[in-house]
Amino acid sequence: MKTLIATPDPDEPSTSPFDAAKGADGRWSARDLQVLMGYARWQNLAAPLGRAKATARNEGLDVDREFSQVNGLMGSHKPGAPERIDYRLTRQAAYLLAMNGDPNKPEVAGAQMYFARRTREAELRTEKPMTELELAHRYITALEREQQLAAANAELAREVATLVPKAEGYDDLIAAEGYLDMGAVAKVLAPVTGFGRTRFLNLLRGMGIIMQNSTLPYQNLIDRGYFAVRTEVSAVGAHPYTVVTPKGLRWLHAELREDRPTLGHGDIGQVIELPTSGAEDEESAS
Repeated sequence: MKTLIATPDPDEPSTSPFDAAKGADGRWSARDLQVLMGYARWQNLAAPLGRAKATARNEGLDVDREFSQVNGLMGSHKPGAPERIDYRLTRQAAYLLAMNGDPNKPEVAGAQMYFARRTREAELRTEKPMTELELAHRYITALEREQQLAAANAELAREVATLVPKAEGYDDLIAAEGYLDMGAVAKVLAPVTGFGRTRFLNLLRGMGIIMQNSTLPYQNLIDRGYFAVRTEVSAVGAHPYTVVTPKGLRWLHAELREDRPTLGHGDIGQVIELPTSGAEDEESAS
């Protein structure tokens, strides 16, 4: 391998073979890097070299400038001898080549560390120090962003504080199998209706959801999965009672928010006038 002796930077001792391989023009020979990166044959470097060029192209770099191709005769100088293709790589191109190499090869991993470090050092040398005005502007921008985030977090905390008790209350009302009894539903929907259990049941009768003089729903609503009927057995006998599914609770909430609910199951029941005094039950909406 032909080794290109680099002119070292005055403040940068050449302790790495990659430093020694850098030419006086500040570039690296791809064939030198082939050996340093542990590739036995030039053909083996073709794949990472192709990926490095594609990356440079995607980044908007001038590929021909970053990967400058040079040709020479291989071995013999006789006419007709095959050409020896090589590339002179800038630091950026060499960095891309290392990053696209096989990371399982220790030599490639060493090349990646070397060029990542050298590229960052070059960036730091070219960065202009910020003026006091620029520093102040950056500080003010960061402070404003911090204040915006603090305000957003405070608003989120207020929303959470409002929603958590409601969620906990809802969980308490849900039965083990996922159903709610009618009293629990009346409490959940009280913010919408303003009614306790008795007036809530009267409302459902008037809307044609449950039967008159009963708490049992119509069969078509059971078939839709909104309600279910359970049987309670006691010393005095067995009697059915209604429970509401989570799907039914969402449906009731949507129906009760409509000005004129449309249930879509015919003329089952008529909306009746609810009592305005006297008959209110002992369970308040609160």
